[in-house]
Amino acid sequence: MTPPQPALTEQDKAMLDFAALWWRYAGAQEAEIRERFDCSPTRYWQRVHHLIGTPEAAVYAPATVNRLRRIVARGRATRLGSGRS
Repeated sequence: MTPPQPALTEQDKAMLDFAALWWRYAGAQEAEIRERFDCSPTRYWQRVHHLIGTPEAAVYAPATVNRLRRIVARGRATRLGSGRS
């Protein structure tokens, strides 16, 4: 039996909500992340990448999670394809 997954925190939800609108903050994204979440953009995106792998995030923000999963998969495929001749 697998242990139950913890529910999303309010901060997790806020991070997913921000990820849904990240394009609106193009130049100011880094500053906005630091101000809203009190962490570096790297740490923010690490957390978001973790969240999009959870069923709770998929239930909370399905469109955002699916879009981010597609972006990650495309990036992964591009990196894997670029190493081949």
